[in-house]
Amino acid sequence: MKASARVALCGMCAAVCTVILFLTGLAPMATIALPALAGCVLIPVTAQLGVKWGLGVYAVCTVLELLWVPDREAAVYFALFFGYYPVLTAVVGRIARKGVRMLVKVGIFNLALVLSMGVLAWLLRLPMERMPGFLAVGLWLLANGMFLLYDLCLEKLIGLYYARIHRRLRGMLLRR
Repeated sequence: MKASARVALCGMCAAVCTVILFLTGLAPMATIALPALAGCVLIPVTAQLGVKWGLGVYAVCTVLELLWVPDREAAVYFALFFGYYPVLTAVVGRIARKGVRMLVKVGIFNLALVLSMGVLAWLLRLPMERMPGFLAVGLWLLANGMFLLYDLCLEKLIGLYYARIHRRLRGMLLRR
């Protein structure tokens, strides 16, 4: 594949990702949904060019969105989880045992969740009040359940990409 085709694909995906993240200023109710959607834009880059290129586009998108995206909360969610997770699934997917693979994924999510909450509390200067234990555990379980649903949908989306788009896009990128 030509270098110009690689750069063009990465540039287009970075632009689409940034535009989706800009939409959080218009739709503040989509603070979590739009960063998750923006992360899915990195699937073609990772599938066509590999993990290094996917992480490179993630880094570019993260810098752009941290500078310009109006919704700080969405920016943090993208930077600390939704941006790199679709790229990381290519690496974690190589783990042969499904149970170990799921434990790694859940561990990554929980680490990102704790880090995101800490960064948001500091960045938005939220008061750190004590939450009742049952409510904290309930929210943690709900967040993990939603992550498992997100991971399942992401795996199906990646499978659909490989079944329907991968060969066609590779053919278009290889043409002279």
